[in-house]
Amino acid sequence: MIGLIFVSSLFTAIFFIKRNITHIKSLAHAEQARVDAELKALKAQINPHFLFNTLNMLYSDAIAVNEDIADKILKLSDNLHYLIHEGQKKEILLETEVHFIENYLVLQKSRIGDRVDIQFHVHIDDQSQLIPPLLFIPFIENAFKYSSMLEGKEAPVLIDIHSSKGIISLKVSNKFNAKYRENQKKEWKDSGIGIENVKQRLEILFPSRHEIKITENEDQFLVNLIINTR
Repeated sequence: MIGLIFVSSLFTAIFFIKRNITHIKSLAHAEQARVDAELKALKAQINPHFLFNTLNMLYSDAIAVNEDIADKILKLSDNLHYLIHEGQKKEILLETEVHFIENYLVLQKSRIGDRVDIQFHVHIDDQSQLIPPLLFIPFIENAFKYSSMLEGKEAPVLIDIHSSKGIISLKVSNKFNAKYRENQKKEWKDSGIGIENVKQRLEILFPSRHEIKITENEDQFLVNLIINTR
């Protein structure tokens, strides 16, 4: 009987040791990912004051000539400020992230014109709702990348952000040219810093508290992300 108890205790101890080792490895991977992200951020912060000063100068020159161009320069400056400063924080207001996306959409619309029909809907019931920065933008960037490849017709990009009682959802859909189908499917699988990075962040930040579905129809990709921040 004592032998059975000893064996049972031994197996239990081994189980907990293995589980702790797995947890430690997971924390080590997360820490390495954080260090890598900080190094990349430092590389991206090469003399940001020069960039901001230059953009402010361009804004001052443009506003007297073309207010629309001046406004786009201002939005670009806002987004650079967000990437360099807000993007390094652990959490930001969801409204701040939405403002960044709004600026991004204006700049994209200016770049690609009428080739893409942007529909952006937002509902936030709690103005103090927080979210880790830059979780959504890789999915939105990818939608634009492939929608703009449609030839000879306007492509809809639909973006919906909804937040209620600590539950945040993102829906992004885009149509694509069938001949680029495999390209976009590959993008979802091995997009490196983009989508795969977001998936890893979600696993670290919201383990068992998020769900992401990527579905493909004949000529459409759809991303559905739900995060429970409570």
